[in-house]
Amino acid sequence: MAGVERSTYWLGGASTVPFVTRRKVMVVTVLGVGAFTALWFVVRAQSIPATVVAFVLGGAAVAVWLRRDADGGRWIVSGLDRVRGWLSLRARWDEFDPEVEVRPFWLERVEVASVATGDGHDLGLLDDATHLVAVLEVDGGGHAIQTAAAHARRERAFRAVLRACSRPRVAVSQLDVMTSSFPTREGDLPAVSLAQWVTPAVAQSMADVRSQALLGTQQYRSWVVVRMPVDQLAAVIREDGLAVTPDRLNQAALETVGQVTRLFMDNGIGVHRGLSSRRWAAVIRGLLLCDRSVDDTAGIRDFWHAWPAFEVDRREGAVTVFDPATGEASWHHATASIPRSGWPTAAVHGRWLAPLVLSHEVSHRVVVNSFELLSPMEASGFARDQLTTAASLRVRQRSQGKVGTGEVEVAESSAALVAKDVAVHHAAGLRVLTRVMVSGRSASELRRAQEEIETITSNEMGVTRINWDTTRPTLGVLSVLPLGRELPRDY
Repeated sequence: MAGVERSTYWLGGASTVPFVTRRKVMVVTVLGVGAFTALWFVVRAQSIPATVVAFVLGGAAVAVWLRRDADGGRWIVSGLDRVRGWLSLRARWDEFDPEVEVRPFWLERVEVASVATGDGHDLGLLDDATHLVAVLEVDGGGHAIQTAAAHARRERAFRAVLRACSRPRVAVSQLDVMTSSFPTREGDLPAVSLAQWVTPAVAQSMADVRSQALLGTQQYRSWVVVRMPVDQLAAVIREDGLAVTPDRLNQAALETVGQVTRLFMDNGIGVHRGLSSRRWAAVIRGLLLCDRSVDDTAGIRDFWHAWPAFEVDRREGAVTVFDPATGEASWHHATASIPRSGWPTAAVHGRWLAPLVLSHEVSHRVVVNSFELLSPMEASGFARDQLTTAASLRVRQRSQGKVGTGEVEVAESSAALVAKDVAVHHAAGLRVLTRVMVSGRSASELRRAQEEIETITSNEMGVTRINWDTTRPTLGVLSVLPLGRELPRDY
């Protein structure tokens, strides 16, 4: 039998640098203001010592701006992040107490609505003023070991879904594919009834098999978070000659979710259900309180009622969640992301995330891949800018007489392949970010999980850098939950 040709993917590439950026504007502005201030000071003071002091202070400011931290980032930016973290701690922005607040501070402007689907069910919609968000539970990839042909088929199917969703007529700006992995619980195993004539030894053996299954197996649940721009939904309504109203926006969002569902189903990816607001809340509660099932809707009156209390553990750089029944610290969560600069420099296969998703070394984890969809025109421009940036870096390196390490050449090669895929093969234009959340019953268990994640990503996935959200852990946890949070502009 002929072997199956597996597709490879370039995950890295140069970050595009436009001619005019916010950073350049800020630097020019700061330097201009500084030069004007220094000139004014010299004219007003008319003192050589004062002028020297002014220039020393200016040089110190430039030195602080140029200083780098251990991760290679701007030291002043890291310092500002720490200041914001300190302010959020004092103002309790990163904490939540359901006895005092209705919803977390960072979700104050978020509203949740429900729209009838026509088959007796409701679909929950999250409204953050600029986007509507819905969640679909999907088939995460089948059961047991599958053939290489099956994996290749699913890769082609998902590429087709992304390409179709990036069309201008589809009002979708971002798809988040998330998978939660957790140990098998007693209720997850099917009930087994033994015949009366079974000997005690056989019955004990069956009980041992069940116990071993609970200890050595894991469950996986997958969801797709659909993020829909309100402007695009409104444009669809106007094309039909109708006035834009909240009800019509919700109906347009429902039709768009149905369109996405059909795209998944037509390409062989099963969709189990669209989540109602109560089921959605149950999923969030199950991810924050890992001993609760994501299907357990008991005691949930509305979306916000399901959220447990949490606070920031500044020492561990994690979020501590409290059990609503006892009020005691129950679970600790830490989140991380793989930035573009940390992706492998070599091409990878489609199951690149398998070591992270399928690992049994970390008991509770959530892996999220966020795909920001770009229109064909945006994708072509982004690919062209990426290739131009990579080529300019190579030219500058040679003009300066520096010996290259191969990093710039690899970035240019990957950018050329991306540009070809977009322009010739009409691949979907994407900005991708991978996030992971690990959980533990105690701070020490959480630290072990973090160490294991770093080992897996470095040794088995070729990741060169992973950023833990230690300064603002609450924002990291919110970005992993199925809320359709927008990707950061620079990562």
